[in-house]
Amino acid sequence: MLQLNKVSMRMQVYEIIKQKILSQEYDWGDQIRILPLCKELGVSNTPVREALSLLEMEGLVTSSLNSRVKVIEMTESLNNEMNQIFLVLISGSYQLCVVKNSTSKLRIMLEKALEKQQKSLNKDIAASIHAALAFDRCFVDVIGNEKLSRAFEEQYTLLFLLARYNYQKAALNREDNIKEHIQILDAVKAGEHEQVQKLLIQHFDKHVD
Repeated sequence: MLQLNKVSMRMQVYEIIKQKILSQEYDWGDQIRILPLCKELGVSNTPVREALSLLEMEGLVTSSLNSRVKVIEMTESLNNEMNQIFLVLISGSYQLCVVKNSTSKLRIMLEKALEKQQKSLNKDIAASIHAALAFDRCFVDVIGNEKLSRAFEEQYTLLFLLARYNYQKAALNREDNIKEHIQILDAVKAGEHEQVQKLLIQHFDKHVD
């Protein structure tokens, strides 16, 4: 049985459940049974329910009227919606970056992130996804707006799951993702702002030619 500290029990349970989702111990659509989980963790159902409420706010689980809690179901609609949210966040941040004359700083951040992503090719899928998202995150973090960065962070776990889903269904592969990032970086270096926006759209919406 796992031993938990009494301090911030809700957050400890939250992290454990989230890791179970990230590692696919709980897969898409799986029911999370509260009583067995309480027994496994050696806690009452209060911190478990509180943790599940936090995860529901993040969009990682859903609950029904009969109190059944399930990991979200992956659908193409959800995938497309999240890609659109991500695109608006990244594209809008790039526009601010141009206005603030911060593209030189962005270029340096992107180069470092791309180098780390290339090194992740020989690692597991999770490491590659984190490295790919780190590249995308540069567009937000370069602005220096904590609320923007927090907006990215609030969606991060769901974005990670969606990226893993796309890798597993062979809609993406690591090499192609890196090639797209190289094209985006080259356009940033050249100051081709319209091309950057076009490449970002294509990067997040594979239906756009």
